[in-house]
Amino acid sequence: MRSRLSAVSVFLLGVLCGLSAAGWAGSGIPWLKGPSGVEVAGARGGRAAWQPSAIPSDWQAPAAPALGATSTPIPPTATPARSGVTQAQAALTPTAAGQSTGTPVPAGAGQGTPRPTPAGGAQGTPNATPAGTAPAVTPTSSGAVLADITVPVSQKAGAWREVTVQSQALERSMPYLVWLPPGYPRASGNYPVVYLLHGGGDGVNPGRTEWRTMGLERALEKIVGGDEVEPFIVVLPEGLHGYWIDHANGGPRWAQYVSQDVVQHVDRTFRTDRRPERRAVAGLSMGGHAALQLALRQPDLFRIAGAHSPSLRSREASPPFFGDAAWFARFDPETLARTVPEADARRLQFWIDAGVGDQWRKQDEALAVTLEKRGAKVTLKIQEGGHEGQYWRANIEQYVRFYGTALKGL
Repeated sequence: MRSRLSAVSVFLLGVLCGLSAAGWAGSGIPWLKGPSGVEVAGARGGRAAWQPSAIPSDWQAPAAPALGATSTPIPPTATPARSGVTQAQAALTPTAAGQSTGTPVPAGAGQGTPRPTPAGGAQGTPNATPAGTAPAVTPTSSGAVLADITVPVSQKAGAWREVTVQSQALERSMPYLVWLPPGYPRASGNYPVVYLLHGGGDGVNPGRTEWRTMGLERALEKIVGGDEVEPFIVVLPEGLHGYWIDHANGGPRWAQYVSQDVVQHVDRTFRTDRRPERRAVAGLSMGGHAALQLALRQPDLFRIAGAHSPSLRSREASPPFFGDAAWFARFDPETLARTVPEADARRLQFWIDAGVGDQWRKQDEALAVTLEKRGAKVTLKIQEGGHEGQYWRANIEQYVRFYGTALKGL
């Protein structure tokens, strides 16, 4: 009888131990880890709280379609990629081919009905990514790597990418941001392009992000996403504090960087309409100065220029890299406006605006008069405000409307 009781006791004790072990296995004890769990530091042998992993160990980002050469991707910022996982956490899992992949833009995001120029206007550009497969990091035939930094959240939102280009003018790789309008991944036509050049910035954030702090995304979603104007691509190059000119005495060639390296790279990487009347350049402050000189010097590249509070400095008030009088004149909008051939001026369209309290307002007004006398089409607006971000934020929507209208030729 005693032996039977002992056997039953041993059996029951074993069952209880088994149930206890199963419970502890999911509890997160350092030496007993549940599925998709991470250990939490604690005293050995003590109980530690179990936490789910930020990323399951068996999860990998979907592979991007191989469209050409690859290079090291620029890590995306922490934007929601899927429930509980950010793109920064995803860390771009390498594939067997050596390329990097990231979280795709959700299928159906950024849908719209674009009216791009029929395909065929640009040669050698990659085909549109099929719906639902637009990758966050996409190697292209030009060798660029595109990284999602914003996942569209509505049908009116476009998609941002950060791209690197190997600049011959600067002899270094440089990043730029590009905004693709709603419906771009599913369309087959070619789009006009607006190049937006930043000003001096805030001294903290990269210059190429300045336009985004002015409410650019909100304006694009409202005006382009709302079908007020024809959809267009937006490019935000990085110019540091070089004033977007070719520096004297063999210094960095920022003007050449924009007009050759960036423009050619964008045309190779995206479906763009390469006609000069379908390409605009605009800028804030020193970027406005640049938009004027780039269009006046290269009317066969840019036919539309937006100069928002352009800082038209005298040679005496300009940085040393503007060089001597002869070099300064090569990039001075006022000199270029006086000397541009009338045949070229008649092909150009300008928007110039400044605040009433802007220190360069009088120079901006005089420049507009000079351009108009040479035969250019000029819109001049002097509005309430100063030379400051508050002024540009207040007027960002009318800037976007001007680009869209001018690119369409209205």
